[in-house]
Amino acid sequence: YQCDWSSDVCSSDLLLSEAGLKYDYDIQCCAPTLILQYARQLGIKHKLITLTAYVRHRHIFRQQLARNAEISEDTAKRLINALFNGARLGNNVDFKTSEMLNYDWAKIAYLKQDPFVVELRRDIQRCWATIKQHEPRLELVDRDGVVTAQKFNSRRKWAVYFRLERQVMTAIKTYVKSQRVRCLD
Repeated sequence: YQCDWSSDVCSSDLLLSEAGLKYDYDIQCCAPTLILQYARQLGIKHKLITLTAYVRHRHIFRQQLARNAEISEDTAKRLINALFNGARLGNNVDFKTSEMLNYDWAKIAYLKQDPFVVELRRDIQRCWATIKQHEPRLELVDRDGVVTAQKFNSRRKWAVYFRLERQVMTAIKTYVKSQRVRCLD
């Protein structure tokens, strides 16, 4: 089957159907869900009320944020996902969030004080603080032999997320193969 990726004609449902596969194993709200569940598995002490509500009702929160900040729902989704991986809100060419918002200082200022964004960022920070405690300490050695700890930055957060995603995919593949259900490898 030939798929034109530049158009909307090629959906995952169509690809699965063409491949003779019946099921789509998509994790809705994947990054927030995996990070929330992993932090809970590690024993986070906080309730994470806003994050839990977002995972359960993501469309409502995205619509409301999009309306209030005068951005598209897709931009709201991308912005929230960026926050999960360490993005910061600021009007600076180095911030991807600024680029997402077309360097509109008023939108950035609004988002910095929006109650949902403030509470979500707090919950995200709490999750990462818990996860960081369980990640190995990585050290860097400079030319002079000075050893410093590597920051727990966006790159390391993405690595944690991709590791969790891979664990889920492995579990799904193991299960579906045990049930003799065809799946993509």
